[in-house]
Order: sequence, then C-alpha cells, then structure tokens
Amino acid sequence: MNKKIPSTVIDNVIPSNHDGGPYDMFARIEPEGMVFKPYTRENITQAFLEANLDNPEQSTPRFEKAKIISRPVEWAEQEFKVWEESPYTFNGEYWINGWSKRDMTPKEKLETQINNEVSDKKDRQIMAFLKSKGFEDSDSIEAIAALNAAGPEYVFSLDA
Repeated sequence: MNKKIPSTVIDNVIPSNHDGGPYDMFARIEPEGMVFKPYTRENITQAFLEANLDNPEQSTPRFEKAKIISRPVEWAEQEFKVWEESPYTFNGEYWINGWSKRDMTPKEKLETQINNEVSDKKDRQIMAFLKSKGFEDSDSIEAIAALNAAGPEYVFSLDA
C-alpha cells in the first residue's frame, strides 16, 4: 500500500495556516484506507464530537495525521502538461499525496489551445466594450454593472 514519493515533492508541503502546522491536518480512515481528503483539526472537532485526534485508536470515526503536498512550483510554467495528484498513501507517520505529470495527448493539447483562444477573445471583447463605455478598470462596480446591463450576448458579439 505504501508508495515511494520523491523527496523533492515532499519538500513542497503547503504551509499550514493553522496553529498546529502541517500536522494540523487529519484524514478520515476506514478499514479500506483513507476515504476523505484531509480536514483541519478545527473542522473535525466541530463536526465529530467523539473524534480523538490525539489518540486515533480511541477515535470514532478514526482520523490520522496527514500532509497535503502542493504541485511543484516549477511545473506551473510548463505548457501542455497534465498534473495528476496521486492517491494518498500512508508513509508510516502520516497520510500524504504526491504528484506526477505527463504530456498532454494531441486531443488535450488541441482542446487547451482552443480554450485559450476563446478565453483570450472573450477578454478582448470585454475590454473593447468597457473602453467604448469609458471604463479602464474592468473590476469596478460600475464596469460590472455596465457589463450586466449590456448582457453577454451583446458583449461577445463585438468584433475584437
């Protein structure tokens, strides 16, 4: 059941914003293994009054320590890659996820290129509409109100 996770991936643990640090995350454990992604200590103690996070053997339901590994930062800039989170495994101390990446299939690459082009065109249409109405800040309440008043059919019909 244990799967070796490269140490380079383990070093990229998401820093916890909870007082307990990375061990302030717990996974719900059933006989078949971990069944839910990790929860914070606070969420568990509010939802499961009988949970004993300091003594999993005495806890109903059972929760064990977990860590969440973020996708490696250096992967973010790599085009046409698919990042897949591997299932959580128990490493003897805590439940941990991992990551793998692969090249996109030709179909996935084409779909990504089409989606990017459509998204870029929509952004240009929105900005063209807002500039025609005298707005420079697309996030202002007034700009959003103007977009809502015009409606998506009109804004996306613009040739931009």
